[in-house]
Amino acid sequence: MYDLDTFRQRVHDLCRRATPYDQRHPTQRDLAEAVSLSLSELSRRLNGKRDAKLTERDIHAIVRILGEWGAITTQAEAYELFALLDCPPFTAAEWQSPPLDTLIPSAMPPVTLAVSHPSALTHNLPAPLTSFIGRERDIAAVTNLLTSTRLLTLTGAGGCGKTRLAIKVATQLLASYPDGVYLIELSDIHDPALVPQTIASALGIVTQDGTNQIGAIADHLFLRHILLVLDNCEHLTTPLAELVSRLLTLCPELCVIATSREVFRVDGEVAFRVPSLSLPDPNEPTQLASLLRFEATRLFVERASAALPEFSPHPAEVQAIYNICIQLDGIPLAIELAAVRVRMMDVREIERQLDDRFRLLTTGSRANRPRQQTLRALVDWSYDLLTGGEQSLLRHLSVFHSGFTLEAATALGLSEQEEQWVIINQLGMLVDKSLVLHEAQPTTTRYRLLETIRQYGMQRLIERDEEPAAMQRYSQYYLQLARNAADKLNGSEQRDVLATLEREHENLRTAISWSLIAEPDDALELAGLLWLFWYMLGYLSEGRKYLTAALATGAGNYSQQARALNGAGVLAWSQGDYSAARCDLEQSLSIYRQLADEHGIAQTLHNMGNVAADIGDYAQARAFYAECLALNRELGDRYKVAAALANLGAVTSNAGEYQLARPLYEEALVILREVGNEWAVAAALHNLGEVEMLEGNYPAARNLYSEGLTLMRALGDRRNVISSLKSLGTIATIQGDLAAAQSALNEGLRLSLEIGDRQSSVLLLEAFADLYLVRGELTRAVKTLGTADRLREVLAYALQPAQCRRREHIIAETHARLGGRVWATTWAEGRATNWSSCADEALIASIVKHYSSAQSPIFSA
Repeated sequence: MYDLDTFRQRVHDLCRRATPYDQRHPTQRDLAEAVSLSLSELSRRLNGKRDAKLTERDIHAIVRILGEWGAITTQAEAYELFALLDCPPFTAAEWQSPPLDTLIPSAMPPVTLAVSHPSALTHNLPAPLTSFIGRERDIAAVTNLLTSTRLLTLTGAGGCGKTRLAIKVATQLLASYPDGVYLIELSDIHDPALVPQTIASALGIVTQDGTNQIGAIADHLFLRHILLVLDNCEHLTTPLAELVSRLLTLCPELCVIATSREVFRVDGEVAFRVPSLSLPDPNEPTQLASLLRFEATRLFVERASAALPEFSPHPAEVQAIYNICIQLDGIPLAIELAAVRVRMMDVREIERQLDDRFRLLTTGSRANRPRQQTLRALVDWSYDLLTGGEQSLLRHLSVFHSGFTLEAATALGLSEQEEQWVIINQLGMLVDKSLVLHEAQPTTTRYRLLETIRQYGMQRLIERDEEPAAMQRYSQYYLQLARNAADKLNGSEQRDVLATLEREHENLRTAISWSLIAEPDDALELAGLLWLFWYMLGYLSEGRKYLTAALATGAGNYSQQARALNGAGVLAWSQGDYSAARCDLEQSLSIYRQLADEHGIAQTLHNMGNVAADIGDYAQARAFYAECLALNRELGDRYKVAAALANLGAVTSNAGEYQLARPLYEEALVILREVGNEWAVAAALHNLGEVEMLEGNYPAARNLYSEGLTLMRALGDRRNVISSLKSLGTIATIQGDLAAAQSALNEGLRLSLEIGDRQSSVLLLEAFADLYLVRGELTRAVKTLGTADRLREVLAYALQPAQCRRREHIIAETHARLGGRVWATTWAEGRATNWSSCADEALIASIVKHYSSAQSPIFSA
């Protein structure tokens, strides 16, 4: 007979019995060198590739080497090898030469080797019971990685779908692994000693006495092209790392996919983090048709339909489904647990209950392993695998609502007994174990917890009565961050500071909300430090809410109260609430005068001038600005000198004295460029643009507006983006570029409604009326202007002289062309229109934004 396959397997098995290299088993490379063949040539001959055959010399050399290594100990074993290939045995003289002379004569029986069950299947992958949703890019990425690595570890949070993805890829690769694809489930194995037995059983391997299982596994896998899928390895990473590394070294054709929340950290390993399912953008309009565009929502709908066949989402439920999937971070298992709840709850009820998700999501499939039947058990599994220090840090990190930096984590987790590097290393382990995500950004790395992990950590923090101390450290960290930022908001570091505060905004909100109850003094100080940030980036209503709540506590010292009152007054002015603005600013000024705080006095006078200018009291506005300017010159505060100059220029321009306004603006711009305050530079450019436009220099004005708009967009200042868009829209209307005008005004109106800037909304509606007049849509122009007129009246928002002239022009033109009766009826309709419905109508009908030539003060102090 000629049985090359059996000969090859027997040689492989025998090699695994020998340890001639300092207790190391020989490899195929070692065998090739010993018989004077290249590795590739020996492989060709052992496998019979391209008609290659083992010669008699090769066979004799292999047997001699096996005898030298002690792999065979009897002549009977040698005879058996010769018989498999019909090869003549050694001569009598050769049997007497080393190393063959040490072999036991053939009367002795051969040793029984490890063998495979003849009935072993080529794979043991389970047939899926439910459909596999999406993941096309992930499947392609994993498949591609397997072409360049032999150990691929799929990592990710619990329930993210690592096992399903591994099985899906393995199933598609069955043809690529002719010797078999085997799934080895390890979640129920807690004794490392049982791991080799589990792998051997899955492969159908037995040994004579049940010992040396690792050697038997290596014998079986040697030169076999096999893919092993090791599932749920996170609790066995140390023993598995050693075993997998050894098998891959000994078995050159072996490939391994492992699923684990933590990598093995061995040579040659490639890690692939399995992402959550694709999610809709929270800011994207929700539509029924878009549910199937995203993997997460598609999974929810399919699993809900399986749980309740009559389930069919209707338009009113779309937003709830979006929110459920977003709140569950796109984690497949969590979404599946939520979806089955449709048997007893409306999807909107499911959404409302997600704040208590660990009680809600408890009805997983009974066929699943216990830790996959409830969301709590799933996270318990990961938490219980952590060290005590890692558990403590995870609990404390749960106070961060929108991610955090390494510095913040260190400040929160550091105790008197712990060094910084302890926290850094523990954080690194939490990242490795897929419980903390890291996101590299241009200037720093931020970390975050999935919302499910964060809520779990918070529950554990509360259970151990650690929340008060953790929140105290948390609020103190963000109070200090705000202190450091406040002094830089008007300087050259402004852009970076605004970006930092924007990234940390959710954490700052949490710190204020907690401090309002636990530490009201801190809440007042924090709100007073943040008002300028809220003003500059357009968080007007939100800022007023926090400032009002903090002031209502009566906490803080006089200086902190004055600062908060000044901020509250500025935000009220920004929203056209002039009565509240005057009240807050007058209280602030009174306190600052009692404290003899000249900086505070100058700041508040400046803002009182803004209020006076908006309600048309120009004489009072000039008086406030003049006093403020004199104080700031004495104090040497160059930024605030420039701000006062700019707003004096605005009042002067509104009085029609453009040539007097220009030098004020230009002086302010020079100072602001020197100071490096980009926000103020942008505002000054806008002011100069106003002068150019009022004098009819439209190209120059357009360039100035565009330059200012670019800066404001970069800074994220939505309020002044609106102002620039309004001005650009107006110039486009005048120049006949009506499409550009509509686009600019539309964007501005949307933003003004979004941030609650009612003054800008008025100006935008008036600009829109001007656009409609140019387009010949006279009825719509009159109605829109009537709505703006009514809103001005409600806000007590005074018309500036230039605004009056434009308004009178629109009224005269439309009155003459429509006739008095039609005009009066349409005007009355506009004034009677509910503001919110008008806003909806404006957005839907592309009724866009306005420009008014009046210059409102845009600097606040």
